[in-house]
Amino acid sequence: MPQPTLNDIELNIDAAEIDAALAPYLGRELDVGGSEWRAHEQRLADKWKRQRRRRDWLGWLPRVRHDQDNVARVYARTWADLGVVNKIAPGTADTPALWREKALLIDGQGTKRVHMLFLMRLIERLRPARVLEVGCGNGLNLILLANRFPEIAFSGIELTPEGVAAASSGKALAELPQELIDFSPEPLAARDAHAGIDVRQGSAAELPFADGAFDLVFTVLALEQMEEIRDRALSEIARVAARHTIMIEPFRDWNEDGVRRDGIVARDYFQARVADLPGYGLTPVFVSGDMPCKLQMGVGVVAARKSGMSAG
Repeated sequence: MPQPTLNDIELNIDAAEIDAALAPYLGRELDVGGSEWRAHEQRLADKWKRQRRRRDWLGWLPRVRHDQDNVARVYARTWADLGVVNKIAPGTADTPALWREKALLIDGQGTKRVHMLFLMRLIERLRPARVLEVGCGNGLNLILLANRFPEIAFSGIELTPEGVAAASSGKALAELPQELIDFSPEPLAARDAHAGIDVRQGSAAELPFADGAFDLVFTVLALEQMEEIRDRALSEIARVAARHTIMIEPFRDWNEDGVRRDGIVARDYFQARVADLPGYGLTPVFVSGDMPCKLQMGVGVVAARKSGMSAG
């Protein structure tokens, strides 16, 4: 099935900029038809086929089922053990990834910098005054965006108290560490605007905000963990958005078959298609999967306009 694309919003991100964003986390390029790359493909194919069978046989068990209690347990450990700076530090570049016709080995954190490039360009284009991140984790995205756009009021909602604590620690930094400044793919306009971020604990299934409270609501690899509450989460995101949403997520459109499909099903990850969004009152205006993605999971960016809002 062809992957969806839509460019009603022009971002002017070219391949050279994406390459530059990924560069600090790039290991080396492999021959896409060579034995080393085929070995990576086979390893992942075998892994996710095994995990998918396990899920089919034992998915009723609480520790196997990927419900929100399980997600909270996993991310409580993640955010308790990993600070904001540690999260972006380059490590071993051994994660197989695809970028257009290239087969790459990268540090898995490199894709986060590319995601940030798309976020910054979309926010620059959409010009919101109030922005909410759903599933903000340790606050990395909010910290960088607040300093890129100090005139915007940024808020976040996070499922775990450990994530809120990590984001609060980042918010309390008197000034950004050089590592965070360097991680930004675009120049920052401030160094202390993160102090104004508002981060709260809560569930995407029941956002504690009024209808239309934010000009823009965005998620980055957060809906992937919310398949159990997908319908409620998308409904709530649409409810609190006054103008636009941005979702950088593994929509099914980019995970239709092979190792990616097995991996999504094995982990009970996000199953929605881009074409489902109008059912929630969201009209896509920018859709692209043209970014580096890990071999095991395709990710795309979807910006949508709240239905009823003028296209101007």
